[in-house]
Amino acid sequence: MDIERLNKSQIVLLTLLVSFVTSIATGIVTVSLMEQAPPVIPQTINRVVERTIERVVPKETQTATVVTTEKTVVVKETDLISQAIARIRPSVIRLHIKSADGSVGDFVARGFVIADTYAVASIGETAVDATYLMPVGDKSVEAKVVKVDEAHKLALLSLAEADGAHSPPASVATDGVILGQTVIGITGSTGLKVASGIIIAVNEAKAADGASMQDSFETNISDSTYVLGSPVLNSDGAIIGMFTGDSKVVPASILSALIRSITPADIQTSKATTTKSS
Repeated sequence: MDIERLNKSQIVLLTLLVSFVTSIATGIVTVSLMEQAPPVIPQTINRVVERTIERVVPKETQTATVVTTEKTVVVKETDLISQAIARIRPSVIRLHIKSADGSVGDFVARGFVIADTYAVASIGETAVDATYLMPVGDKSVEAKVVKVDEAHKLALLSLAEADGAHSPPASVATDGVILGQTVIGITGSTGLKVASGIIIAVNEAKAADGASMQDSFETNISDSTYVLGSPVLNSDGAIIGMFTGDSKVVPASILSALIRSITPADIQTSKATTTKSS
């Protein structure tokens, strides 16, 4: 048979035949060699395969299951208000006139501690050179006015060293207020009283640089509910303003600016003391 005279189909069949015969020959040779090999070799191969399967297969078949449980938490507005009051309560103060005999006199205003030795209040027509007492527990901390913002009816008071009797500073909000925002008023001339409402008006004024700024805001809490110097909070328990009369509340930005404006010359030297409350 002349290979050169084969057509394409015959060449393909010849190639398949050669491949088939070669495969059979290879299989026969491999079986013969395995039968002639020592028994230790196949045992070793079997052990390797078995151990590999024991270690790999479980890892490939194991899967991690993550269970996510979702819970709906309902936050009531009354809960937010009570939490806000609890946070701010230690920082809210009552300011009284110091009587001639050194005892706690008439109530003047509410206020709050804004720094370690300073408090902010709205003392109205009361003399700025008077000496005041701030009851803290069974003690009374003496306070004197060191700075006055007449335009906003605010007073910054220096508190006497009180051997730990000071109230902690309040948290003051840094953002401006918005219409409809929930507010909480801290009031009461003796015991602590609260009132809640919303902001119904925001009044703006021109700053020194010509930019608009919030100058005051109004709430739907009646004037008769507030007392002079009543702190006004947001639902997070941060001071956002102080009631100074005429249905207006001075925003926190002006309260903060008051303490930033103090200079060493503003601080009056006095013999402030801490006494037992009567």
